[in-house]
Amino acid sequence: MDVTKKDLELINQLSLTELKAEEVYAFRVVCCDNLVDRDYEKFSDDALDKMAELYAGKPIISDHLPMAKNQAARIFRAQVEAEGDVRRVIGYAYIPRLDSTKDFIESIDTGLKKEVSVGCCCNRRICSVCGDESGGCGHRPGKVYDGKKCYRILDGITDVYELSFVAVPAQPGAGVVKSFGGDNADEVRAQGDCGELEAQLINVEIENLEREIDNYGN
Repeated sequence: MDVTKKDLELINQLSLTELKAEEVYAFRVVCCDNLVDRDYEKFSDDALDKMAELYAGKPIISDHLPMAKNQAARIFRAQVEAEGDVRRVIGYAYIPRLDSTKDFIESIDTGLKKEVSVGCCCNRRICSVCGDESGGCGHRPGKVYDGKKCYRILDGITDVYELSFVAVPAQPGAGVVKSFGGDNADEVRAQGDCGELEAQLINVEIENLEREIDNYGN
């Protein structure tokens, strides 16, 4: 996408170095939408509005691994866009054009890096069948009750941490685009990719870090 004067002003609010338009690569990405995903969860419209408000300035990383060296880009603005009944949080992100970022930019342009997943916190997880928020109603996501499929509505967004490039996102429509016409009751970590795969990746990273700490101590 072309970098406008307004875009550049927003980008330079985040950069310590004054950047010129030709020094910046910018792209649009669908962070998430209000459709039921593969994990039988969906964001409420209020949740999407709050996420769009909070996403400006947040980093884009890979696989939800929160390490400085894992940062790939940064979102400089976000907004909700609607197409019929579908509402999407659209993030506008930038990468400085450097020798070290050339390959990553090419991977976006060629479609290799595309699918994404959100990392956020919410304090409400509502059963679509009965409206229960305790998680004890007995309705199982993905099951059908009296002709109504059960899913969880994620609401009450308290924070967004990052957006991640992932291999298998929960939301099929989340990703870089060209254009388009039983958790803690107080705080739920809602990450949009497949939960089991995500947990495996995080556990592997934790184990690696623990080994490094042990080796350092020895």
